[in-house]
Amino acid sequence: MSARPTVDLGALPAALKARRQWLVWQYEERVGDPKPTKVPYNARTGEHAKSTDPATWSTLEDAVRALPNYDGIGFVFDSDDGIVGIDLDRCRDPQTGAIEPWAIEILGDTRSYTEVSPSGRGLHILVAGELPPGTRKRGLVEMYDRGRYFTMTGERLDELPVEVRPPYLELAALHAKLFPPPCRPKANDHAPIASTDVGDLTLLRRARAAANGEKFCALYDAGDWQGAGYPSQSEADLALARILAFWTDGDADRMDRLFRASALVRPKWDERRGPATYGAHVVDLARASATEGYARKSCPTPPGGGDGAPYLETIAAFLAESDPPVAMLFPELLPAGVLMLVHGEPRARKSLVAFELAMAAATGTEPFGLPRFKPTDPISVLYVQEEDPRTLTRARLRRLVRTRCGANPPTTLHVSVRRGVDLDDPAWIEQLLADCTRLGVRLLVLDAARRLSAKADEGPAKVRELIAVVRTLVTRGGLTVVVVHHDVKPPASGQDLRRRSQRASGGDWFAAAECPVHIERLNERESLVYPQDYKFAADPGPFTFACEVDGRLISRLVGRDTSIDHAETAGIRGKLLDWLRPKGPASKTAMKAAGFGWTTIGSMLEGLLREGLVDTKPGRTAQSPLYFVVGESSSASQEGS
Repeated sequence: MSARPTVDLGALPAALKARRQWLVWQYEERVGDPKPTKVPYNARTGEHAKSTDPATWSTLEDAVRALPNYDGIGFVFDSDDGIVGIDLDRCRDPQTGAIEPWAIEILGDTRSYTEVSPSGRGLHILVAGELPPGTRKRGLVEMYDRGRYFTMTGERLDELPVEVRPPYLELAALHAKLFPPPCRPKANDHAPIASTDVGDLTLLRRARAAANGEKFCALYDAGDWQGAGYPSQSEADLALARILAFWTDGDADRMDRLFRASALVRPKWDERRGPATYGAHVVDLARASATEGYARKSCPTPPGGGDGAPYLETIAAFLAESDPPVAMLFPELLPAGVLMLVHGEPRARKSLVAFELAMAAATGTEPFGLPRFKPTDPISVLYVQEEDPRTLTRARLRRLVRTRCGANPPTTLHVSVRRGVDLDDPAWIEQLLADCTRLGVRLLVLDAARRLSAKADEGPAKVRELIAVVRTLVTRGGLTVVVVHHDVKPPASGQDLRRRSQRASGGDWFAAAECPVHIERLNERESLVYPQDYKFAADPGPFTFACEVDGRLISRLVGRDTSIDHAETAGIRGKLLDWLRPKGPASKTAMKAAGFGWTTIGSMLEGLLREGLVDTKPGRTAQSPLYFVVGESSSASQEGS
């Protein structure tokens, strides 16, 4: 290949630089191999190198001198050096730098030097330690401590250590987590203690015969969490615990006993996580998110204990009951103890809105400078951001904090930026709850849902599981939670062939949130904030905010109240409505010819149809309806029928 990858030599760990375990490599085509192979060479002689022959290795200085003639340098693992390499393939977007959730979980377990692979699509992790015997490769993950080499780029992940460290999760446990046995161990090989309770046996038989029995068998009997479709064993643990919660009616002791008899049980089940074990956290989270149980579903019991009377009352008694006043974090805008959804298309400035709310709550100042939202007092806030890299986030937030607070950032605002927070891991939920209690947090901001959970866009069932977890944070933690989530968009062109579950994930979020707030980009400096369909009171009036810029960074968001009429006609959505009023009924093709993009047309029409602002009439074909604004004349068609 003609292009030579650059190597940031200054970023390489010092522990590696001093070792005589370096070589150079270049891409070479091989017959039958669809992609080029990275062939190692001796940096001193130019002959082929071997990862098993130290005589063909060189110093880093030798490799650097030879680098202009090759595609890169590499570090060889040796059994005596105490360094282990973990290769994560196809886990990173080379354009945006976004990392897959399953890889983020591994980064949280290692917390050591990590760099981007030459392709930009993978990650190389280096940790100190010695690998236990066993599997070295499964799926997209490999682990080696000898006989292999890593191509080195020096393109380090800034949020992780600059040196090679022992992994945060003990190496043997990490290996067992990444390469679990494919089936239940034999009885003489430290198998889990089998359940002997006759009731348990009956329960298990029913679970295996149920509608989700195939999944239950894969998890409980075979321990095949990957085959069952889970990206991590932690998620599979929670899924099995939820099934057990149903069949045991939330009996924690019985759930624990049955889980210990399953093929998913592992040493992690008894590892301490604060005041309790990992297993106890999983059981508690499964019970908290359970909506029904086998006995309750089979034989429902009235709330009063059986006679049915206590759940009934007259309409007069119902109306006479007084409601407690609603506590507000921000008057009109955000009550306490609810879920707020901040949603919109990419680049609408949703993250800016979320941080503005966090800053205003922590400082006791009005968000966006709008007096109608001024809080009574400052409160403790936790802002969790997994969307953007730490370096970029630090630059953005530093300017915003300095403008608002000067040289004294608020002690009431706590942040977690790209630390691998995973809402699919029960241990992380318990950690968040414990830390929020310890810090007295009342407002938790989660940015963004799809970076915090693999379930955020997986369809209604998975989204509802995630929403149940977020609701657990609200109820158990006594928190107000703000979630940032991207709207689900239709394809840019052609017929929308997505599964219904893909289209519905955004709708499930919208239905679950007491306070849905839509953010729409108006222009290069201004966005619209449009609260709609609040479930506790009337919708707050919409407003816009302008971004004041200091140099190249945003320093302040300046809000301005606006009318509903203006909000309806603002931005691309309003422009489409304004065009369609005199032009309708019109086809999508006519809209495209008028300058609207296919993405805009699809997403805007979908929302306008759902809200009843736009309707359709038959076009030339059944697949080409004509759209018009409800209440406007539809007789003067621009295209005929």
